[in-house]
Amino acid sequence: MSADISPYIAWSCCLYNLLRDAERDGLLSIEGQLDPKACETTFHRHPLTLEQPYRDFAADLLSLPLGGLLDQEVLELYAERYTQSLSRQGVEFDEGLLRMITTTVVAWTTTDMSPSVACEFGRLEMPYETRPSANELFDLLRKDRRTQAAAE
Repeated sequence: MSADISPYIAWSCCLYNLLRDAERDGLLSIEGQLDPKACETTFHRHPLTLEQPYRDFAADLLSLPLGGLLDQEVLELYAERYTQSLSRQGVEFDEGLLRMITTTVVAWTTTDMSPSVACEFGRLEMPYETRPSANELFDLLRKDRRTQAAAE
């Protein structure tokens, strides 16, 4: 991924790869990727996704379905409480980025959507001024996936 890519695109690519792996190999297959102590993960291949509080938020949100929680309302409630907690603690964060992560994860875990369609739902949370078109996002996701596959 290029150094000038936005955190939104980096997160879309990261989530796409995680969800593709989970779709192909089962949800439990990504459990090791969510461990903050793991060194070689999809997060590391997308360095902008290592920033806090986003990394912990995404890992926590993805861990809930691993435990069997697939209810959309509960996942969205968790995300809302997480955001409120950050605000109360005075943590600066991009609320739109957290919404994009939430939308993508919730869309995939609570429906039969493909990872690329879930990322399209997440794309709608990107700032309008910098949001790629649906086709541009799909091209970026496919290109990133090919790059990841070649590296493996």
